[in-house]
Amino acid sequence: MPLDKNAFDEAIEIQKEFERQFAGVDEVVGIGIGLNKAADAPAISVQVATEAAADKLPSSFQGLDVILDIVGEFKAH
Repeated sequence: MPLDKNAFDEAIEIQKEFERQFAGVDEVVGIGIGLNKAADAPAISVQVATEAAADKLPSSFQGLDVILDIVGEFKAH
């Protein structure tokens, strides 16, 4: 997917579908759109609390790479 405004608009729609399918997975703490620097294209950016949560998610979704970041648990103070 070339890197332009249309690519990001399409990526946002794909992100919404990803959220519908995977936001309920235990220990998923954030889902957004980022830049896959290796492919110079939009990607789905997912923050998870543990490696076990990362293992439950796909490496790509509807043509976008899924970039996982293990961030640990977030706690409100």
